[in-house]
Amino acid sequence: AKPPPSSSPTSDKPISSVESVIPLASAIEVTSTVQKGFGRGSKQIGVPTANMNAEHLEALRDISNGVYCGWAQVHVPNDPRFDGVYKAVLNLGASPTFADVQGRLVEAHILHNPYPDDFYGASMRVCITGFLRNEMKFNGFPQLLMNIKNDIQVADTILDRPEMRKYQVSKSL
Repeated sequence: AKPPPSSSPTSDKPISSVESVIPLASAIEVTSTVQKGFGRGSKQIGVPTANMNAEHLEALRDISNGVYCGWAQVHVPNDPRFDGVYKAVLNLGASPTFADVQGRLVEAHILHNPYPDDFYGASMRVCITGFLRNEMKFNGFPQLLMNIKNDIQVADTILDRPEMRKYQVSKSL
């Protein structure tokens, strides 16, 4: 079932909650090269993201824009720091709070990030397991940041459940 269309929030309370997470009927796995984004994640928001090339992710074509949770693995040959599979929050969509986005973005924030600052060009695999909330335009930066931090907490909690943790399986990239 697709989530309802996005709208602007009308309250100062976070949108997502552990109780409102919708597990996907089937987890969706995609792999893409990490590419340079706008630089807002770590520089402006303090939440670094790894941007995937949306044009090469056919498996996500029919998925509604929104915020999802799942697992991420980055692969850099001969570098053992990149062997783990970690909890992640993913944004699929146009980031409507920012007016300069053209096209669809697929960006992942890895919750436990042991990686160096940048890993552009590396291969990243994500396994999307649950829907947190619709993508929406927030009325200001404080409201956006509050919701991003809440999404991270919700994902961290929900991904500890056995039905979500079972997808934390490292596959060879």
